[in-house]
Amino acid sequence: TGNPVVTDVRLKRYVRDQLDDDDYGIYIRNPSKAGYEGAIDRDDLFTEVTGLSEDDLGETTGSEAADAFLSNAADVRYFGATCSFSSDFQSELGEDFPGQFIGPVQFSHARSLNTVVQKSESKQLSTVVSSGGDSEQGTFATDNRLQYAFIPFHGIVNEVGAEDTGLTTADI
Repeated sequence: TGNPVVTDVRLKRYVRDQLDDDDYGIYIRNPSKAGYEGAIDRDDLFTEVTGLSEDDLGETTGSEAADAFLSNAADVRYFGATCSFSSDFQSELGEDFPGQFIGPVQFSHARSLNTVVQKSESKQLSTVVSSGGDSEQGTFATDNRLQYAFIPFHGIVNEVGAEDTGLTTADI
């Protein structure tokens, strides 16, 4: 049709990248950005985002660790996350660490209002995620560019869900 569709996932990536550029703490990082090359260890990332060392985790409850995580991971306050860690690290967090945060902000998919022309340039992208030890998984994608597109999005913020992740009016 010449009218591309942009997914909510793509829009959330733009928001996460902007939060990162503005020096907010984020958890779901863009591995193609400078400084994030290679696999990202989720255990290390959690301690980096929260500012809690593994020694600190032994002295905090899972709910305190979750509060520290949410106060320092702006993207999780918006969009949620499923946290997967090594079994040793998970045991340090304790059983009352939720492990899954449901994001209160949801966007629609959007279709361009105008017919577009694709630029001839594109980038091949790859992502790699460490799942512990030497085990890594990844995927490939093509980043296509458009000369111009007018793409309307709409979204909602679930007020009850915002309370669960600590999303504030100031965040929005």
